[in-house]
Amino acid sequence: MLSTKILVVDDEVLIRKFVKHALEQQGHEVVVGCSAEDGLLAFEQDIFDVILTDVKMVDMDGLEMLRQIRKRDKTVVTVVMTAMRDQQTAVSALECGAFDFLIKPFTLDELYEHVDHALTERNSIVENHQLIGDLMQTRTVLQRQLLEQDEKLVQTESYLNHLIDAAPFGIISTDREGIVLTFNDKAEQMYGYMSKEILGRSLTKVFGEIIDIGYATHQRKEGSEFPVLIHRQDIINDLAEEIAHLYVLEDQSEREMLQAQLFQAERLSMLGQMAPRIAHEFKTPLQLVLGNAELAQAWLEQDNIQSALDTLNRIFPAAQELIYMVQQMTNLGRPEKNRQESIDVVGTLEQLLDTLRPLGVIKYCKIKREYSSKGARIFGNQSQIEQAVRNLIVNAAQAMESSAKKELTIGVRKEGDKVCVTVTDTGHGIPKAKLEEIFEPFYSTKPEGKGTGLGLVIVRTMLKRYHADIYVDSEEGIGTTFRLEFPIYGADMPQPVIAQVNA
Repeated sequence: MLSTKILVVDDEVLIRKFVKHALEQQGHEVVVGCSAEDGLLAFEQDIFDVILTDVKMVDMDGLEMLRQIRKRDKTVVTVVMTAMRDQQTAVSALECGAFDFLIKPFTLDELYEHVDHALTERNSIVENHQLIGDLMQTRTVLQRQLLEQDEKLVQTESYLNHLIDAAPFGIISTDREGIVLTFNDKAEQMYGYMSKEILGRSLTKVFGEIIDIGYATHQRKEGSEFPVLIHRQDIINDLAEEIAHLYVLEDQSEREMLQAQLFQAERLSMLGQMAPRIAHEFKTPLQLVLGNAELAQAWLEQDNIQSALDTLNRIFPAAQELIYMVQQMTNLGRPEKNRQESIDVVGTLEQLLDTLRPLGVIKYCKIKREYSSKGARIFGNQSQIEQAVRNLIVNAAQAMESSAKKELTIGVRKEGDKVCVTVTDTGHGIPKAKLEEIFEPFYSTKPEGKGTGLGLVIVRTMLKRYHADIYVDSEEGIGTTFRLEFPIYGADMPQPVIAQVNA
């Protein structure tokens, strides 16, 4: 067995020693770290085939470490060691780039099996990247010689075409002017176009705006949109001349679907947490309906039609109030629409407050509005932005349940090229030592059964999509302020690319 280099990061001494000894017995070279900081330092100094890391560590969680590592090297294969057996952990780990999971406590055989699986994946990734690069380099050279070569080179060209078409990614190549030279089978499946419809056309007709690397929203031939992760590489000849460009495209639809399911689960979890409040708010109008119905029945039995009509008329406002509250519950639990647009920040906040008030979430709070920039607009998915702010408002209201002073302050103002949204409560506050932990998966300051520990994780995930940041400032016994900073819509900001192929 060829020696491979493996990084093991875990703050448990026994786990580190056990894994290191076991893997070295198999002939692997093993480097260990007792913290995420150790792991990042080791990764900067060396190249590893596989990384095994714990989820929870004292200085930084293992998922954040993986996120930073994946930014630098997308070919590294990671295995998460965790004792948590739930879907949320899996989704969070996958979002950070994890390949596999090793559930603690694990046996020697399980360790070997997962490491072997990870090494197989690593070899496959490396081979794919090398193969694609080599094939495209060779293909470009061959195309320049087609007019001068004999039938043997034509057959070689056909062979290379088949190899490129067999790649598991969409592959598009262009010349220096951006004219499409290659459009493989996977790209045809992704976009719904035949290669003959695209070859020889400008790449801007496919991508709209050409980007080097990152996420974009592209459009299929039949009109539906889908998310794509784009990697670009320049093709250089032996004279160090740029002769072509290679684009590798990965369809992100399945990953987006998993994230959407997680977001919807958190929305429904919040609705469940508010159920006792909702039941209380329904009780009063229902009692009015029932009481007036019984009274109207009594008037009818006495043939007093006018009194019965007057009593029945008092039922309608209560019934309308019930209908309104049902509509708000339906809106809160409805899955989000995946559409990005310009958003009126103040208008969205006011609509959100109107939705939460009849459900009793903020009924007993004094609401203060500090809108110094009423015309501020940002860019994003309105449903996701609402969910992020709704989580903060519900958390604030719950933090003030036992406070004598219940004051909720919502602020909007512009600062340079940013729009700042603040949510401030007068609750019990958060200890300084815990401020970083509140953004970790499954960490919650709420009593058992009142939170999933994923709300703030989801908030931060949403904000990163739109190049926004979240900050928190809290003082025990005084209250907490969450601050969201969004790029102003229309400013010099990176935005998702929405492209359409013009047939």
